[in-house]
Amino acid sequence: MCKRINMLGALWFLVITFVHAQYWPVVLMHGINTTNVSMVPVMERIEPEHHGTFIFNVEIGRGWISSFEELWHQIDAFAKQIHSREELRGGFHLIAHSQGGLLARGYVAKYNDDPTGFHVRNLITWGTPHRGVDGIPYETSIKPWVCNLISRLADVHFLEELVSPTEIWHDPDAKRYKRYINTNFLPVLNNQVGDDEKKERYKNNVCALQNLVLFKSTNDEVIKPQGSAWGCFGRSLDDDPFYTEDWAGFGTLKKGGRLHLEEVHCTHEDYEIDEEVWQKTLPFLTKMTPEEEQERAAMIEAALDAEYDFVAPGGPQRSNSLPILPEGLTSSLMRACSFRNNP
Repeated sequence: MCKRINMLGALWFLVITFVHAQYWPVVLMHGINTTNVSMVPVMERIEPEHHGTFIFNVEIGRGWISSFEELWHQIDAFAKQIHSREELRGGFHLIAHSQGGLLARGYVAKYNDDPTGFHVRNLITWGTPHRGVDGIPYETSIKPWVCNLISRLADVHFLEELVSPTEIWHDPDAKRYKRYINTNFLPVLNNQVGDDEKKERYKNNVCALQNLVLFKSTNDEVIKPQGSAWGCFGRSLDDDPFYTEDWAGFGTLKKGGRLHLEEVHCTHEDYEIDEEVWQKTLPFLTKMTPEEEQERAAMIEAALDAEYDFVAPGGPQRSNSLPILPEGLTSSLMRACSFRNNP
């Protein structure tokens, strides 16, 4: 998505970004029935420890109301937000809580091969039902009457694709399992259904992650079974076809040492403020190497060159009123900024 900002402003943005670019940018995505305010404590933890990190705390649509919308729609809206931030071009880490982790993994599956460079490096999910939930629990943030309503909606076929909690309902009962496998979200995301080309693409995009970090809490009163947060559903990793048959790439990451299963002890609603969670998350919010910084700088420069069509003085003029700068000026600025740690 093009940003219509003036050229000098764009260059100043690049200078500021790369002077401070030491850690990879971090994107945060909240869970259902809440807003991005719930992730503010995470922002407040990152900044003191990784000063200068660019943090994007995403909000989709109308906040908590929009969190109940159809999940593929939310994923596309999430992608639109990501692609609107030039600071994220070249890669970023992504931390997501609960249902937000499904949006995050959906983004990885659908968009991580985007040639424009808005790709996830480390995906960290906190209490995310990767294999769904067996029923809607009476958690404190969702009133019992809402849970009862959602439970009834799960049996109304055309509503399964309109209300997000019904899209992750995974009832092992034979009758309802047939309903589950014919829904449009979780079986598609987990590569249980769909055409082979899409399955391969989604899987390859997940396998391209540097690290996939899955948090499960022993005191999670919402995710049932709790193993769903690790991609299991009633079986162990060594016995679950999700891993043994490598449906969605988790098995490949596991074999390559890039799948990290973290066990914590907070409630479902306390992931954002729990000290144990934070201490196990922090090591995955990594720094850029000098080579990675230069590669990222070149990617952002190329995007700006394409958008603003830099030309040398006396060369062809643009049809709009944006200022014309000497060819190579951007490169010089980028090189100067990229070597800030290597005097």
